[in-house]
Parts: sequence; structure tokens; C-alpha cells
Amino acid sequence: MMATTKKLAGVIFWLLVLNASAQATGWEQLSQQALQLYHGGQLEPALVAADQALQLAERSGAEDLSVAGCLNNLAALHTYLGDYPRAEALHARAQQLREQALDEEHPQLAITLNNLAAAHLYQRHIPQAEALLQRALQILEETGRDHPLALAAVLNNLAEANRAQRAFANAEQLYKRSLTIKDRLLGTDHPDYQATLNNLAALYRAQGRTGEAAQLTGTVQAPAALFAGWQAQRRSR
Repeated sequence: MMATTKKLAGVIFWLLVLNASAQATGWEQLSQQALQLYHGGQLEPALVAADQALQLAERSGAEDLSVAGCLNNLAALHTYLGDYPRAEALHARAQQLREQALDEEHPQLAITLNNLAAAHLYQRHIPQAEALLQRALQILEETGRDHPLALAAVLNNLAEANRAQRAFANAEQLYKRSLTIKDRLLGTDHPDYQATLNNLAALYRAQGRTGEAAQLTGTVQAPAALFAGWQAQRRSR
């Protein structure tokens, strides 16, 4: 099971790429279709396909982890479209299924906790989000060596929670840890690196450190140009 990240307003969450077999079932095909529509910018059709995938997976008796993956992706699309209460409810269901099916320190559980925390952050439920992110961070620091980008996402989001509570020193440290990982694995031109860099600049502005913020802002590319350039690089590989 692979994952792709999405960032809105400083928060990073994950859509899961559910591995479809050569003889994919109906819900697997719908899940892949939803992701293709999402990557094509067709969000409402993606939401419809993801909802149908979930309903079909539940009716067909798919294993709990597969249903949890469908729940995650439907919730992520609701997050993208701004329906945060619905996203929270779906992510909470996914968490329950993963808690039952996985070891309590499994990295996939940490990803679910991060995504649920993202839904809380968008609703300004900061204490709830922070508790979920602290647990996700503990899991990934202890067992998630093979998931460094998930760790980077959790660090970014925990920094956002700290910034919201004006715990600026903690937030700065967390942003910088996230940037170190993303610099090593993605490079400074990648959208995920740029998103966290922009968050750090916002932190500096909130502290009145305008000079440092301006230095960072000068290296942040415009989102449209950034994503277009990165997609062109991917196509050329």
C-alpha cells in the first residue's frame, strides 16, 4: 500500500494508493478510478467514485484494512473539499478498524492518526489534534524507519498545532526536523518541502521575525509554477 500526500493551509494529509490485484474487484477498480480523478483535478467525480468504492467494499465483505483504506481516501477528499466534520467521522471509523486489525505501533496506524488530526486542525480542535499527532510521532520514531515521509508530515502538522498554541520554539524545531527529512528525500523544489518552508516563514512572521521570514519567502515558489514544474520533471523521467 502506497500513499500520496496532500497539503492545504499548512496541513499535510495522505491519500492511500490501494494496491489492486491483476484481477481487481469492483471496489478496487473504483478506488483506483477515484485516485486518477483526484490527480486529474476532478474532485467531485473522485468523491463519487471513492464513496462507491467504500459502499461496495463494505457490501462485498472486504477485509477491515481494505475498508479502512477506502474510508481514508473518502475522508481525505472530504477534507480537500472543506467538509471537515464528515472527514473527521470517516477518519475516526478508519482508526477504529486499524486499531482492531493492526499492532498498536504499526506505521499505517500512524498515518491514520495523522489524517484524523488534520481534520481536527482544520476545525481548530487543537488539543485533540495534538494528542493524535504525538501518538503518531511516537509510533513513527520507534517503528517507522521505512516511512520517513510520513514522519515528516507528522512533524509538520505537530508544528502547526504548536504554532496555533503560540508554542513557537517547539514549532520551529518541528518544522526544521520536517524540512531536513524532505530536503534529503525530495529536494528543495518539491511541493511538500515548499509547503513546510512556507509554514516556517509564517511562524517567523507571527513572531515579528520579518527579516528571516522574507529570506524564506524569497525561496518559496508560486504554487501553480511549482506544481507544474514538478509534474513536468516527473513526466520527463
